[in-house]
Amino acid sequence: MSEEFDKRLPLSPAQRGIWFADQVDAAQRNYNIGARVDISGRIDTATLQTAVRMAIEETDALRLRFVDEDDGPWQYVETSARSELSVVDLSSSPEPRTAADHWIQRDLMRPVPIVGAELSRWALLKTGPDESTLYLRFHHIAIDGYSVFLVARRVADIYTGTLDGTAREFPPADSFEQILHDELSYSTRKSCQRDKKYWSGRLAGAAPLTLAGTAAPASETFLRTTTYVSSAQTKALREVAENLGSSPAGIVLAATALYLNRTAVDGESRLGLVVSRRMNPMALRVPCMMADILPLVLAPRPSQSLRDILRETSRETSQVLRHQRYRSEDLKRDLDLVGTGDRLFGPVVNVMEYDGRLNFGECQASIDGLLAWPVDDFAINVYSNQASSQIRIDFDANPAVYTETDLANHQRRLLAMLDTLVMSDPGQPVASIDLLDERERHQVLVEWNATTRPV
Repeated sequence: MSEEFDKRLPLSPAQRGIWFADQVDAAQRNYNIGARVDISGRIDTATLQTAVRMAIEETDALRLRFVDEDDGPWQYVETSARSELSVVDLSSSPEPRTAADHWIQRDLMRPVPIVGAELSRWALLKTGPDESTLYLRFHHIAIDGYSVFLVARRVADIYTGTLDGTAREFPPADSFEQILHDELSYSTRKSCQRDKKYWSGRLAGAAPLTLAGTAAPASETFLRTTTYVSSAQTKALREVAENLGSSPAGIVLAATALYLNRTAVDGESRLGLVVSRRMNPMALRVPCMMADILPLVLAPRPSQSLRDILRETSRETSQVLRHQRYRSEDLKRDLDLVGTGDRLFGPVVNVMEYDGRLNFGECQASIDGLLAWPVDDFAINVYSNQASSQIRIDFDANPAVYTETDLANHQRRLLAMLDTLVMSDPGQPVASIDLLDERERHQVLVEWNATTRPV
């Protein structure tokens, strides 16, 4: 191996899951993850390029290279940064912001091979003299969504520190290897056995419900529709969550479980919950790939109130988080699901609650997450930026089992259910709450009950 690389390291269980999923699929899957940072003010390009370079040089996960050798996959840490910040001037476009959106979307949706390709991309998209967008894109095998925000904040800190001369702390150089060792040794600990015992008892029910009548492998592409919850609805959602001792995430999970129970049949309401698996202080500071998707069993009953369902959702979520280090790949093996095509969970819910405010010197900025990933069935990605008056929700679906019309209908109904739950008395039984939207209510009350029809 060339001297440009540090020593050879094994892949973590999380990385191996992505590696083998990518290898067995003939079609190249997209595992891109990243962020866009919209910056207001005149940014110093040279200082930003320095900040990006420093962030890469101090973060091992941003200099990873993967190889497939005779004894299996391995990863190496490059000794120096290869990635650089490119500058793209879009200010002369008729609509610079729209041009930036399209530029980001094209790059995000382009699959990147694990071996032989640059696993990250950094770009400053200039949309005007006093506004720009910093774009960060990474392969998921290197870092996860939590890490993206760590990296973006680190770049902002270095930029600001370079301008004002202040020193900024960062994790020690060997922290990535420590995290990797901790991940690899987890299976030998008593905590792993305790987690395994919990999951073996919790997943003894029926197969998970899905919104589709059929199943198919994850597609190399996916359908997506994006919506922004209005400022008034977002405010109401956050207020109800606070009054009930819950969170927007809890209400979204409860609403999805309710919708699943009312829409699907023959199965258990088992959502896929995206978890960070970061359960020690060092893991909270070090960018790397640790995340997973684990089953969240929710069984809301018609006699329960929203308040009761939220309490149950909170209890179940707490249990999942307590045992989140046990990986989904191990659960599948324990349940004999490997190679069967059977799923561990139904729709995936990925709720990101964060403070998106950043400062690059005197320039104010706001960060939003970006994600392109294989979708087995149906996924709901919720971006709840505390600095924003609106919540963004991406609805993703596998085109092998859903049409664009299916996706649009599920989006409309789920949003209507969420809105109805928020506006209803949280103490009344959910069975008494009308969860049809206006279009479906007209269909049931008028079209289906019409007595005069042409013969």
